Amino acid sequence: MFKLIFPVICLLSLAAGCEDGSTRLAGGTISVDGKPVDSGLVVFYPVDGGRQGSGKINPDGSFVISYLKMGDGVPPGEYVVTILSDKTERKKKSETGNDAEDDAFLASSRDVKLIHVVPVKYNNRETTPLRVNVEDDGEVQDFKFDVDSKS
Repeated sequence: MFKLIFPVICLLSLAAGCEDGSTRLAGGTISVDGKPVDSGLVVFYPVDGGRQGSGKINPDGSFVISYLKMGDGVPPGEYVVTILSDKTERKKKSETGNDAEDDAFLASSRDVKLIHVVPVKYNNRETTPLRVNVEDDGEVQDFKFDVDSKS
């Protein structure tokens, strides 16, 4: 059974992205108005289709892209890049002076405000202006994205 399944898995993995299975280490930093973004997700979508790579944004704004295994980078090529980083914040207590009512107000999920750390246009691969080319030169690909909070 294994002799039959293994070649099929190999063929599917080749068709999913990189013909020779090679990837280039890729990572970098994310900031907004020069300040590091401390959490979130970066996704590299291949322009020509196929499997995307992604990486968690660390507290210092750094990220490392993973494709098939942790930190392995992505195949050489052109990518559209999305950045997702949101936080939630509780709205202020009501002004009633009634502690029980204030506690109920704060416990309600509708009283949570969503804050987009990175502007929404960077969340979607159809609207993000970010594009990168991962070179096939054997070098580590280090990308610096500093987005404008007003965009």
